[in-house]
Amino acid sequence: MSLPFSIIIPTFHRHSLVEQSLSRLLTLQYPKQDYEIIVVSNDPEDRKTEHVVKRFQKHARNLKYCTERQRGASPARNRGIQEAAYRHLIFIDDDVKVSPLFLKGYQRAWNRFPDVRMMGGRLIARPTNNAPLTHNQRQLVQRYDWCFGHLNRGEDDQILTEGELLYSGNISYRREQGQTIVFHPALGRYAAGVGRIGGEDFELCTRTILQGERIMYIADQDCVVENDVAVGRYTEDYISKRHFISGIELALQEHCIKQQFPQFQSFYLESLRSFEGVKRLLFNKHERTMLLSYFFNGRMFATFHSAETLSQDFSRNSLL
Repeated sequence: MSLPFSIIIPTFHRHSLVEQSLSRLLTLQYPKQDYEIIVVSNDPEDRKTEHVVKRFQKHARNLKYCTERQRGASPARNRGIQEAAYRHLIFIDDDVKVSPLFLKGYQRAWNRFPDVRMMGGRLIARPTNNAPLTHNQRQLVQRYDWCFGHLNRGEDDQILTEGELLYSGNISYRREQGQTIVFHPALGRYAAGVGRIGGEDFELCTRTILQGERIMYIADQDCVVENDVAVGRYTEDYISKRHFISGIELALQEHCIKQQFPQFQSFYLESLRSFEGVKRLLFNKHERTMLLSYFFNGRMFATFHSAETLSQDFSRNSLL
């Protein structure tokens, strides 16, 4: 018997990517009545994305479309959860490629680990032009895999511990009855003067583990997702920008986590107290950029951008 899934895809003005994604998803080798696809547009006025989805809906009754006015992946995903019919959710991005056996892979994983709260597989970063990476580009991905949404924890299933994470471009979450919010609304959104504030996946993983729930990394090849990365991002300039924004994300993540878990201690600061952490700061300018951004931009951002109010609203939704 198949396990039913709700696949949720947030998007913002990327109708061509949505079209490519739906073309692949609707060829999944899984019973059509046992999964649904929910596309959530972050702009209610985006008619192009709406038309793409409606065209596919003529041949796919398991395809839904909805909108979320608050811009950001977290509000969009949470909106998709409100529309979801099934308990087991899958979150992917609009620019990823999945295997035709994607859902079968996750079904096998949930059959093996039915009591975990969340699981996720590998994400493999690929340049959008499909060209082979240069030696320098490969080194950037190997050294700064998190900047490219590249995740590979090896060939064995693993239980995650505090400080480890999965990426929201390829995770499955088992929600409780009536649960309509999973991602923290203070993260995974856009902020004036900064741009996209991510870190919602790290906060979700940390919160889940601190609540005593288990998270699994799934090595199954069918759960692997390819993640398209713009060619222009394989540069030192992009790495520097990503570290600057990450400093803000880290401070905001910790602020949100401490709202529910006052005893929480910063993984980031703890890592810098080690010999390896000190060495990174001494010899890596990007690490210094992130540290300065964390202490100055990040803490100011957490104080003055309503993170506390959002945290209070968030906790009232009786999340796991």
